[in-house]
Amino acid sequence: MTLKPLPTALVLIGCSLLYQAGLSDEPTAKEKRQIKTIASILDRAGRLYQSKNFGACKEKVYQAQAQLEQLSKSADVELLELLSPEHERLEMAHQLLKQQGLEMQELKPLPRAMSADGEAVSFVDSVAPILVKQCGRCHVRGNRGDFSAASYNALMQSTHIASGLADESRLIEVIVDGDMPPGGNFPEKDLEILKNWIAQGARYDGDMPNQNISMLTSDPPEMDQERLQVTRSTGKETISFGLHVAPVLIEKCGQCHIDTNNVRGNFNMANFQQFLRGGDSGNPFVPGKSKDSNLIKRLRGIDSEVMPPSGKLDDKTIAQIAKWIDEGAKFDGGDNPDLAIRTVAATARAGKQSHAELMSERNTLTRKNWKLIMSDVSATENMTENFRVVGATLPDRLEIFGELAEKMAPKIRATFKAKSDRPFIKGNTTIYIFERRYDFNELGVMLTGRDLPNQLRGYWNFNTIDAYAALLTARNRDPKEFQANLAQQLGALYISNLAPDIPRWFADGAGYWAAAKLYPRDDVVSQWDEQAEAAVAKMQEPSDFATGKLPEHEAALAGYLFVTQLRTDASRFAKLFKFLESNYSFERAFTETFGQPPAEYFGKGNQRRNRRN
Repeated sequence: MTLKPLPTALVLIGCSLLYQAGLSDEPTAKEKRQIKTIASILDRAGRLYQSKNFGACKEKVYQAQAQLEQLSKSADVELLELLSPEHERLEMAHQLLKQQGLEMQELKPLPRAMSADGEAVSFVDSVAPILVKQCGRCHVRGNRGDFSAASYNALMQSTHIASGLADESRLIEVIVDGDMPPGGNFPEKDLEILKNWIAQGARYDGDMPNQNISMLTSDPPEMDQERLQVTRSTGKETISFGLHVAPVLIEKCGQCHIDTNNVRGNFNMANFQQFLRGGDSGNPFVPGKSKDSNLIKRLRGIDSEVMPPSGKLDDKTIAQIAKWIDEGAKFDGGDNPDLAIRTVAATARAGKQSHAELMSERNTLTRKNWKLIMSDVSATENMTENFRVVGATLPDRLEIFGELAEKMAPKIRATFKAKSDRPFIKGNTTIYIFERRYDFNELGVMLTGRDLPNQLRGYWNFNTIDAYAALLTARNRDPKEFQANLAQQLGALYISNLAPDIPRWFADGAGYWAAAKLYPRDDVVSQWDEQAEAAVAKMQEPSDFATGKLPEHEAALAGYLFVTQLRTDASRFAKLFKFLESNYSFERAFTETFGQPPAEYFGKGNQRRNRRN
């Protein structure tokens, strides 16, 4: 069948109506249907549990949990009463699955009901500015009394917040008693805001719960030193942050300053922008003056404990970092200093390698990954010009999948008006072929640490060093029956390869769009259309798919409709990809093409303009 007409009204007007419906006095018919859907999902989870399919049961529980949490936002008394029984069922499901040895994500309590004219207290707009102003020097910039409010995660991991119980929260007690802040001068109106926020469930309404909260306000806590600014590399430096400094920070400092929600000394190295902020000891360095820099003093053990605690770095490595500082501490990770430091390091390393060198590394990684996924099964392999096809199946089937991939690769590139004088993806791409869902799910468990949703027939990953697509097939079916799914995976990988900060929802959405364009009559395309509309119908705000408020697979389907709409302006769409091929970050490329970052472009303030489109 052909691709359906663009559902712009559904994406924009429908999202607006959904958002407004959540604030109504009585549960709407749609909200009641959503509650029935949650109940139905939990019924299926119960049947899966009884059949001892605990992994699939967990996935259903998370699906119901995500829908319930979305629906409970800004809920009134009547709606919360309807949700309460399903929340109790979720609590029981969590307990039962934990007894089976499964690790479960936190189940948040239902928020406290608000009056009909009440409004949810925003952590970002209301709570963070109060904490920064009243507690910033000691508990945002510092960690006095072992109490850190540096980020939402740090605050919630403390013992100072009893979600839903304001009067029983330690933070409120010390303020009311006059113990905090020193002098007891805490405005009554600010105290009331904190109480209401905690009473409503102490929810977070931002995008990065591990972000230092001083980044959320224009009134940062008093600091002893001027804040460092990002200085771009000129290309003339001898030491590269991405190649030489970032890998050391990841390997030697990651456990305490990257891979944790409660970073030591409030010194977060997760990205370059946060790295510049320093921690309790102040700025990490003085550009051009390594001898005066806290980082070098710590690494050398001058006037302080040697860092890292595991042992002093060798003199050559310290000297290399010192030289980077002496050369101005320049950032050579592109135009996005918020990019994860692991991505910066991987991009720099892959950029230095030739196509053949990166391909060799990926081949080695493919074999390592296969042993993790299928430790007791040998793999068959088929090599093509752009792909390495791997699976526990007949060699001729792998050959057919390789031929299909090679034929669709130039077509995918052509849909995006891309250059054709380079490999499809530098270093080539691995395609894993599975014929049993259990084995396909094992890829998710072993390589991503989670079960894959039951509705997925394909999964891809690109982290610059590794690049793979995985496809769930069936031995008794023609490989061509899976070509649309394969095209979606390869399209997403191709887009993700263009810039290191491409959001997954955009890459996935572009992959769906390209596959639908290449195979418009494939039955699976009509299924995507229906699933995409269902995903959008769950959104409370138009930008939920871009801000992490939908499960990954649903954000991908919503992204499909988003990319489809963008494609209606062919000249701008082409301009976007021209910028991406010119090494622009995604955020910069999108903003320069459409005038706004993507989350703002589809924000509530733009609904009227978007409806006209």
